[in-house]
Amino acid sequence: MKKLKGQYLAVETVFTFGLGLMVAIGVITLFDNYKTEVLTASEANQVEIINSEILLAMDAFKQVDEGGKIGNGRYQVDLPDNIAGKSYFVKLEDRLVIEVGSESYSTKPEGFDGYNLRGSVEGGDLTIFKEGNNFTVRAQ
Repeated sequence: MKKLKGQYLAVETVFTFGLGLMVAIGVITLFDNYKTEVLTASEANQVEIINSEILLAMDAFKQVDEGGKIGNGRYQVDLPDNIAGKSYFVKLEDRLVIEVGSESYSTKPEGFDGYNLRGSVEGGDLTIFKEGNNFTVRAQ
């Protein structure tokens, strides 16, 4: 009988390398799935924060109008350049709409029935202009 020491060593090395490669691929896939879940969960939270920032600025202008005088002005809102690693758009129509990738988050601002809401801005800092009954968003 012949001894096949070299062949066993080669098979053992290939098997060990293959097993290590499978473990590495599994770990990378697991972390990629975890990252995707974290970004998805944080997207809704970040949209809510941006939504609140814009509505608070608009509400401050509206408070002046409730005093019986129609105010004009502008307010700069510092916003992040992206949401969960994606670019986004802020649209002011009859609603406040924030579009992130293929998702669209829409909020009907309360108490703005007599106002014209318009404008759209790609994510990042924006300026809210109020002229009479018109609210407009523009890039800074």
